[in-house]
Parts: sequence; structure tokens; C-alpha cells
Amino acid sequence: MDTEKRQAESVDSSAFGDRMLLFKAGSRRYALPLAIVVEVLDIAAPAMVPGAPAWVAGMINHHGRVIPVLDMGMLAGAAASPGAAQVVLVELAGERMGLAVDQIESLEEAALKVTGAVDGPGGRCAWYKGEMLEIFDAVALHKAIEGNIERHASEVDV
Repeated sequence: MDTEKRQAESVDSSAFGDRMLLFKAGSRRYALPLAIVVEVLDIAAPAMVPGAPAWVAGMINHHGRVIPVLDMGMLAGAAASPGAAQVVLVELAGERMGLAVDQIESLEEAALKVTGAVDGPGGRCAWYKGEMLEIFDAVALHKAIEGNIERHASEVDV
């Protein structure tokens, strides 16, 4: 077992807090620590951004502030979320962004215990009510976004 996987398995729920927002994007279920969630918005469709990578769903105006909205399904390496009608507004390192999701499932008070590593941008998983959830914390989410930016930059002629 490699060091990274051992570290993921040894992290307990206190690293994520006891309150998690559970949602679906594509065919997968995810959990976000409520500590990074600012608000959940019902939206029609974000304004498209010409030339943006496919995982950028667009931009929204939130109280006079332009916020990028990322397609959570595509960001996680799954199918796009074309019917996404909700945006989870999060704050990472002082920056706000929206995550387009297919369905908000619930707000859970129960602590999640990390049970292993997964091959995905969250990097960690937990079993909750008999199903596996991929857990996104602020660091994992930021890394997923940076990785997608780097891939997009290498595909575009500059």
C-alpha cells in the first residue's frame, strides 16, 4: 500500500467536519464539507463563456459579483451535467465559484469516516448509508480545478 493511500485511509471525519452537503453529479454521489459551502442556488442556465473548456458551465451574477460555474460532473471525470439546475456556491482560498450539480440530496449532520482512496479528484471516499461517496475537501477540489486548467492549456494552441 502506498503512502498516499495510507494517509487517505488514516484521515478521520474531523478533517471534514460533521456537516456535509450530499449531491449527485452524473452517476456519482459526492459530499462537500459544509464549511466551504456559501449557498445553494437554483438557476436557469449560466451565461456561456466562448472558448472556455467544456467543464466550465458558464458565469452567473451573484449579488453584483461575476462567479464562474464549473460542471461538477465533468470536473470529476464523469459525464456532463446538462440538466443541472442547482449551483453550489463555494469559497476556496478567498475565491468564490459555483459547482453545477444534478441534484442536491441532503445536508447530513453525521460525521463521515474516510474508508479509502479513489481514483478521482476528491481522492477519498466514505461509506454512508450503504453507498460510497466521494469526498471533496477544499484542497482536493482546488487540485481538480488546477489539473483541468493545465490539461486545457496543453490542448489549446497559445
